[in-house]
This record gives sequence, C-alpha cells and structure tokens, in this order.
Amino acid sequence: TIYKYGLTAHLSTIFSFMNYRVDNFLLNQIILNKGVVGTYDIAVGLAEKLWIPANVLGTVIFPRIAALEDDEATRRDLTPMVSRFVFWFTLFTAIAAGLLAEWGIVLLYGADYRPSALALRLLLPGIVMLNSAKILTNDMAGRGRVDINLYLSFIAMIINIAANLVLIPQLSSSGASLASSISYSIMT
Repeated sequence: TIYKYGLTAHLSTIFSFMNYRVDNFLLNQIILNKGVVGTYDIAVGLAEKLWIPANVLGTVIFPRIAALEDDEATRRDLTPMVSRFVFWFTLFTAIAAGLLAEWGIVLLYGADYRPSALALRLLLPGIVMLNSAKILTNDMAGRGRVDINLYLSFIAMIINIAANLVLIPQLSSSGASLASSISYSIMT
C-alpha cells in the first residue's frame, strides 16, 4: 500500500504542477508573443509568493493529522482552524498586493511591465482560494486519502486547460489569469 500511496500522491503532484503551468504554455502557443508571456510570468511569479504560508502550514499539518489517527475530534478542530487562518491571512495579503500591484511592478520591473498588474489582480482570487485547498489536501493526505487529491487535481487541470482555450484567444493574459482563478477555486 505504500507504493500505491506514493504513486497516487506523485500523480496528484504532477497534475497540480501541470495545473499551475498549463496557462503559461497555452498563452505562449495561442498568442505567440513572448512579451505577453513575459508580463504574465511576472504576475504568476508574484502571485505564487502568496502560497508560501499555506505551503509551510500544509507541510506542518500533514504529519500532525497523520499522528492524530486516534483523535478525530482534534483533527476536526485543527484543520478548519488552520484553513481559516490561511484564508484570512492570504485574503488581506492579496488585497494589499492588488492595491499595490501596479506601483510595485513598475518599481521592480519598469513601466514596460505595467500590464502584469491586471494579470496579477485577476490571479489573486484563485490564489486566495487555492491556499485553503493546500491545507485541506494535506489534511486528506494525512488521513491516507491522496486519491481524493488525485481526482481533484486532475479535474482542476482539465478545467484550467478548457478555460484557457476559451479565454486566452479573447482576453490574452487576462484570460489566462481568469482561467487559473476559476480552476483554483473549483479545486478548493
């Protein structure tokens, strides 16, 4: 069963990674403009920094949930508490990032990258939602239910691909941002 758990967790991680990167690939293939892809990549890189707290707390909660196998009451209290904390912390951080996006991008990268601000703002709702999912997926993994994570990450990836194929031709990098936010929210 350890091999099954490991293989399932690995496949889930692959689908999640593809979900995080398929927008960049499709944007490059559909738009064929390296400048658009570059400005979008800046937005993605900045938005993904907001995943740090959820990644850290998810790494901590996973073994804790696994160790609490005989204490379901504590499990039921711990995960929602951590998930709420991550949600609210990320929400306030995302609001600040959205408000400062244009100024910060121009300061760090120059005025040519100003379009990254809109793409970043459109990514932020999905980032906020996905941070909660990162806590929940670590809870499920700690309970031995990586199969649920596999199914959800696969579905989110398929939705992201479909949404990108529809939205990128119409909205360029803004469409890629919206597609990611949609798939991240559905994943949650």
